[in-house]
Amino acid sequence: LTDACAAPIPVTLGEEKDAMHCHEGIWLSSQRLYRDLYELMQEWILPTQYKVILTGHSLGAGVASLVGLLLKQKWPSLPLHVYAFAPPPMVDRYGSLSCQDYVTTVVNQWDIIPRASLSNVQALLAYLQSLQEQMERDSGETLPTDLLNASKYVVQLLAQQTRKKKKNDNNPSASSGKASSSFLLDVEEIARA
Repeated sequence: LTDACAAPIPVTLGEEKDAMHCHEGIWLSSQRLYRDLYELMQEWILPTQYKVILTGHSLGAGVASLVGLLLKQKWPSLPLHVYAFAPPPMVDRYGSLSCQDYVTTVVNQWDIIPRASLSNVQALLAYLQSLQEQMERDSGETLPTDLLNASKYVVQLLAQQTRKKKKNDNNPSASSGKASSSFLLDVEEIARA
């Protein structure tokens, strides 16, 4: 990864006072596709009452979701459902909640793109910084400076901790009753950072 752009823009839908924040590039692509579909919707879909199903993968899933949002804004009673496979983060919580009734997302458990929101990247950076500080304090070690080796190191560390935790969970007498030191941060602690 050498460059990433995730510029959020405020988008107001209909009469709602609150604007959602949306990924600018995906929003612009969605508006363009919506304009292309508008006449087809008017002439063919609305008179026949066909159910509209939109689907896409990755960037296409993001566009399909936002086109669905635009169609529902224009025609709230339109029978519509969106199946989005591995969509990137593209709307804020408000936007996500506004389309939860008609958008279904499918995400592979190891796929990083759907989880690569700005807040998750900030949490990851806070975790890595805390890990670096703790490593320097405890052992004088430092994290590798390139992303690939740092990632490998963190994955190995987490795997070791998981194995150790499972071993202790299965053998209560192995636990001293004291909390063991850990490089893992509590999720709430990351959120506060």
